[in-house]
Amino acid sequence: MRLQLWHSTKWLMQKFYGIQKVEATALASVSVDFRITGVVNGVKGVHAILPHDAIWK
Repeated sequence: MRLQLWHSTKWLMQKFYGIQKVEATALASVSVDFRITGVVNGVKGVHAILPHDAIWK
């Protein structure tokens, strides 16, 4: 699950901000924070937090 979340986060960064995979990997590794938001009946809720000022257009 952790690896899938990592790939999904980079994919979303590529699509929303128009950056390359290498750039998304570098940016995510230093700026994205993953938070557990809930565990109910064995289902985990995880959010990836990217600060507003991490990417400028």
